[in-house]
Amino acid sequence: MLAGMSLIIEPSEFSQPDFAVTWREADGRAVRVGRISRANAGAPDGTPWVWTIDLFQRAGRAEPHQGHAASEDEARAKWQEHWDSADVPVRWPPVRPASSG
Repeated sequence: MLAGMSLIIEPSEFSQPDFAVTWREADGRAVRVGRISRANAGAPDGTPWVWTIDLFQRAGRAEPHQGHAASEDEARAKWQEHWDSADVPVRWPPVRPASSG
């Protein structure tokens, strides 16, 4: 498991492994920061796993922010390597005011 993170397995219509990488704070807040999944088609030979850092979490981190890997373990390691490439804060979505009503 990734340090400071939880991997949540999300079901897909293809029944393939699909992981949302979620950052969880001690106060219970959580935000999706990436994804690791097995590609259906179009992956380069021998690299069926896809990893990506969420678009809003890429600033300051080393490129590439996405790529292919030969195994789930390799995809997780590549994701972690690029996530750890910079000590930048997690970007949180703006807080929406409560509607009155």
